[in-house]
Amino acid sequence: MSLPSFPDTPNITRDDAINQILSSIAMEELGLSHIINAEGEKIQYALGTLEGISSPNATIDEILQVNKSVTKLLDAVAKNQGLLSLKMAAALNAPTMIGPTGAAGADGIDGLSAYEVAVLNGFIGEELEWLESLIGADGVAGADGATGATGPSGGETGATGIDGLSAYEVAVLNGFIGDELEWLESLIGATGADGAAGTCDCDLADIENRLTIIEESIVDIYEKITIIEGFIYLSDVVQVWSTTPSLSGIGTGIIYSGFTYNFWGIGYLDHSQTLNNGTKYMLMSASQFPDLQSYQGDTTIGTLWIETPAGVVYSLPIRFDETGIYFIPSTQMTNLPAGTTFKFTQALILVTSDSFASSS
Repeated sequence: MSLPSFPDTPNITRDDAINQILSSIAMEELGLSHIINAEGEKIQYALGTLEGISSPNATIDEILQVNKSVTKLLDAVAKNQGLLSLKMAAALNAPTMIGPTGAAGADGIDGLSAYEVAVLNGFIGEELEWLESLIGADGVAGADGATGATGPSGGETGATGIDGLSAYEVAVLNGFIGDELEWLESLIGATGADGAAGTCDCDLADIENRLTIIEESIVDIYEKITIIEGFIYLSDVVQVWSTTPSLSGIGTGIIYSGFTYNFWGIGYLDHSQTLNNGTKYMLMSASQFPDLQSYQGDTTIGTLWIETPAGVVYSLPIRFDETGIYFIPSTQMTNLPAGTTFKFTQALILVTSDSFASSS
């Protein structure tokens, strides 16, 4: 028996993978509910209580056989429920993994000054007026402190020094010619030339480029959130069910949502039949599920289990290509009796641009 094969692993994050596991659990639960419902209708058919369908009068032995068959399947469903519970617990309790520190990001643009923030918040006036507005009113004068103790008496008062020269007299000693008023006027210098116009040391192209990068990052984050929602919200789940003309009584279902496709099937032969070696038996044709027509390649998606009422078990790989879902016996299976069960395990297919030419 060959092992299942899957398409190349897509480029998804760890969180995406956990969401896909939870999505697959939910869809397998939905598939099991269909199986349980089918078993209930089988019992109704045997008892003759299925609305809208007349059924032959079953004997007590036949009803007991139906009950045994349903009990056997429900036991398998209960075991599967235990596995699903463990699978969900493992996914929900998966430890958080911290990766290596990433490279340092680009410097952010300069923030606004305090004055610019004040203007954005309603201040009206120049920057100097804003600075003056920050000075509050004088506080209330504090109470006088207590008078300190008198210090010790100092030494005798020194003699008064001689008066120093005034600035004008110093200028005269250094060669200035004129009276004091002329000297005062000489201190006023000529009006200076106008200074060069100021320039902004701003790289507008760099600022615009950084804003573009931020905008692209926001778009990328939004797209990833949209993808995650496609895995989490199962309100858009679509189901397709088909019966197999070449195997009367055998049905195949597809449940898909977002990027996941789940295939499953269950049924019983309603009459004796021989499966020929090398013959291709279709479980679902591409005409019943148009998405299959755009698939490129031939992939094993699961295992078909065939069990006769006597307990003889066969296993065959289920394959999937642009023609549909099918299996090919590797040996001759002669006269499989009525009541032989056909069922195959759920298989998850990740839809990527490499495996499908276009998506629905």
